Amino acid sequence: MKYKIVIYITATLLLFSSALQANQLKNHASPYLALHGNDPVDWHPWGQQALEAARKGNNPLFISSGYFSCHWCHVMHRESYVSDEVAKLLNSSFIPVKIDRELEPALDSYLINFVERTRGAGGWPLHVIMTPEGYPLTGFTYAPREQLMTALKRIDARWQQESLQLKKLAHEAYQQMYLGSEEQQTRDVTVKSIESRFIHDAIALANELQGGFGQQNQFPMAPQLTALLTINAARQDSHLAEFLELTLDQMAQQGLRDHLVGGFFRYTIDPAWQTPHYEKMLYTQAQMVRLYLLAAKRLQRPDYIQIATETADFVLKHMRGRSGGFISSLSAVDQHEVEGGSYLWSAESLSTLLLNEDEKKFAELRWGLETAGGDEQLPTERLTLEAVASKLEMTDDAASRLQERVRQRLLGERRRNSPPEDNKQLTAWNGLMLSAFSELGLLTGERRYSTASVSLARWLLRAWDGDKLSRSLDGSTTVGSAALADYAYVAEGLKKAWKLSNINAFSEKSDKIIKVAWSRYFDSAGWHASDAMLIPAPGGAGALQGAPMPSPAAVLISLGGNAESLQQAYSRQVTAIADEPFWYPGHLLQARQFATEAKP
Repeated sequence: MKYKIVIYITATLLLFSSALQANQLKNHASPYLALHGNDPVDWHPWGQQALEAARKGNNPLFISSGYFSCHWCHVMHRESYVSDEVAKLLNSSFIPVKIDRELEPALDSYLINFVERTRGAGGWPLHVIMTPEGYPLTGFTYAPREQLMTALKRIDARWQQESLQLKKLAHEAYQQMYLGSEEQQTRDVTVKSIESRFIHDAIALANELQGGFGQQNQFPMAPQLTALLTINAARQDSHLAEFLELTLDQMAQQGLRDHLVGGFFRYTIDPAWQTPHYEKMLYTQAQMVRLYLLAAKRLQRPDYIQIATETADFVLKHMRGRSGGFISSLSAVDQHEVEGGSYLWSAESLSTLLLNEDEKKFAELRWGLETAGGDEQLPTERLTLEAVASKLEMTDDAASRLQERVRQRLLGERRRNSPPEDNKQLTAWNGLMLSAFSELGLLTGERRYSTASVSLARWLLRAWDGDKLSRSLDGSTTVGSAALADYAYVAEGLKKAWKLSNINAFSEKSDKIIKVAWSRYFDSAGWHASDAMLIPAPGGAGALQGAPMPSPAAVLISLGGNAESLQQAYSRQVTAIADEPFWYPGHLLQARQFATEAKP
């Protein structure tokens, strides 16, 4: 079996001695890493120093990857990493490394790919045990403290007895998983056949009753929905249009969206879009703005523009950073580490906050908030404002004023327990937000979006030193390793800001960033998500997936390059996406565009 070696390792290792070093994460610029700065675990940040320490002491690396707004990351922190018992084992037998996945996206992507391929599923917090040479041995996600201790002790015992054999097995497994499948056979595939396969796969995954894809968790899947909207503009498939409209309505009306202040949560944990995983990510907001603007045009739904503007306004008001960019996320847990605590309402609190029967009836009709209801009520759209006005026998203006009064009462209480912020200002995600502001400014002509676009473009240019981009920028401090996504998203955002503002410097800088990106991240082997992995990693790929964010390779192709590179990229992407085009929607759109332009 192809992965029999690594599966054997995983099955036998799961359910390490190093020189003592102090925890190096205290006061780190990343809020997630700083959260672990007082742990008794002697955490290293990711870097050459940690790798050298592992090699010097012949210790396995214990790599733990997560992010600040992740609920289960907080749970594992308080269960395990503040434990002296866990710390003693990690510090004596491993080189513990803590990673903010948002600062090291290419590394995290590689690690989660390994866990998904060997365990069947991945997620965060993510843990991978590596040999000192950088080859993964085994991995897992969240584990309760006792299960974690059992696994670590088992791994340590085997490492002490047979480290050379484990190193050999890990190296061989890496070669089987990543090097044995590098070559792809050239096949006669057409863009039209790939498009048909994409539509077929999308319909097969579609939840026809509730919208979205699949029957479990529901993610917005903005890249896939964008491709379907674009393709169906030519196909005019009424059944597909109905599914798209259902999905967009469900995302806007149910639990994925915050109905009091705006903005979308990352995903819901149920197929009916009712119960969100409560973190709010900047990249989600940026993509949803652009998705609803496109849908307003393709589906002739002008009301979708309001959803886009409300989402952008939420970002402007609640996600503005300290130095000119926008922060990466709002946490899923509240200030008391209760998941969703900032967004859920009890019958008791509603009875106290809402002062009269009109306010109580409005909250019930509009958002399903009942003073006789349960203790964890999340606002969702039950009736439109116009329908509520009719029910209460009042004018639309009177209903609008009542809505604002009720909303402000609830938000006043929420401000007492607002979700913690991850105040990193990530270059790539701000590039996505720049595109969103620019598109919104072009469509609406609203000055606040034009101002936001120009201001954000100028801030992003501070992350560019003429040779390279920074991954994260806060004042003069740069953190993390920039990757292809940073270059692609920023370059695209600057081009869109130029179209809105006619400031030529934005276009000129974009052209330079595009040129550097092609030289760093595309070569004869294909696409590389990063050029600074520090450990052995798979070679070039013909295409990069587009989920949950747009494929950075597809974005860069859309921005152009020299003719030879573009031709090579086109040829590679068509073959690479042929079997699973659903996960490569951006590449499919670029292949369609390339094929159209190539016609005589």
